[in-house]
Amino acid sequence: MTRTSARFWLATIIIGVGTGLVAMLLFKTVPESNQRIMDMGTGVILGWGSAVVMFFFGTSQSSADKNEIIREAHEAHEVDASNLPHRRVPSDDLPEPTFDPGEGRY
Repeated sequence: MTRTSARFWLATIIIGVGTGLVAMLLFKTVPESNQRIMDMGTGVILGWGSAVVMFFFGTSQSSADKNEIIREAHEAHEVDASNLPHRRVPSDDLPEPTFDPGEGRY
């Protein structure tokens, strides 16, 4: 099972449990003594469901896809950096940072 399919099945289970819980609450009466526990549990499960929807339809999935593409491209074009020339800048050539209290920045 790939990582993507594992995420899909976990998301399907979470959405299914949330849907089943809401359907159960429509047809069953919750005893008064368990009302708070059911409220809290329902909120947690529905929160998980909204996180699943945000991941698969928001920017997280496209970000994960982008990272996968970058990783594949990096593996295809790996370069041995030990043979590349390196340029060092002497620290004497760098200007000294100054702080201007009027503007509050360096």
